[in-house]
Amino acid sequence: YTTGVANPYLLLEPSRTNLITQSEYYEGLDWSSQQTLEILENVTNPEGTNTTYKVCANASNSNHYLERAPYTGATSGVDYVFSFFAKAEDSDFVQVATSTGFAAKYQNFNLSNGTFGNGDANAFGYTSTIEAVGTNGWYRISVKATTTSTNARFLIVPILSDVSVRNQVFLGNGTTGFYMWGAQLEQASYATSYIPNHSGGTITRGADASSLDITNLVGVSEGTLFFELKDAKSHSATNKILGIGEQWGVANFFGLYVSNFETGAVGIRNRQGGSDLMNTTIPDPENAKVAIKFGASGVKTFLNGSEFQTSATAYTGWAT
Repeated sequence: YTTGVANPYLLLEPSRTNLITQSEYYEGLDWSSQQTLEILENVTNPEGTNTTYKVCANASNSNHYLERAPYTGATSGVDYVFSFFAKAEDSDFVQVATSTGFAAKYQNFNLSNGTFGNGDANAFGYTSTIEAVGTNGWYRISVKATTTSTNARFLIVPILSDVSVRNQVFLGNGTTGFYMWGAQLEQASYATSYIPNHSGGTITRGADASSLDITNLVGVSEGTLFFELKDAKSHSATNKILGIGEQWGVANFFGLYVSNFETGAVGIRNRQGGSDLMNTTIPDPENAKVAIKFGASGVKTFLNGSEFQTSATAYTGWAT
């Protein structure tokens, strides 16, 4: 999700359709509320507006969930991914449960620290994610599942503990819940950036690359490597190197590395003729987009859309 033109970045995403209508208005007819309350609150969401809802279980001893009114236009046997933005309020927890049209699985999410709670969706072969959005406590949650019919139902359950079982009966109080904004349902195996849908129909975004002029980044006689890092430091038990050139310790190399001998540092290295022209670590590399451009003008690196480091020494065609 891009937050404005002041710091844009290149998405390079495929064309996708948000199948959820009224994707930010959870009191609407396209949403079904089962013993839950949806309360519009003056809380800033990832878009920077205050159209944020608090979702909480009402004061009954029952199942409690919110869902997009059952989507009956699904294709059987394909992947659908459901995503939304969530933030802890007086509850730190939310559950996503698959229902009609899927195997009955679930995943709990902890909104205080961005971790998984109990759940069997990932073990079953479905895929769940929770990713921090900015620095003000918002996370984007997604669950991918494969349909077994032409229905596609995902339930949003305002649970009170991350050890809750799937869509369990519990006594709510009408006040304890979490913040929610920006729901999306896509026929795909992973979530793309959020597509707002206020029209009552479906909204399709065209492929980003088809409408972008990136000739200033990638020329005919030059090359650009694109990397997207996710949880990079958590995988630093051994050295990991991805780049172009000869072996790591010899004359010529450039690319990315994760090194256990630097406490899981993630860095960019450009080495020519046995000397390092660039060898710098990436700040906050857990979820970063990196581009490395090489050519006659040297090697330039871009971090999350902004120029990061530059070496003026020309790339001389030594890659193997």
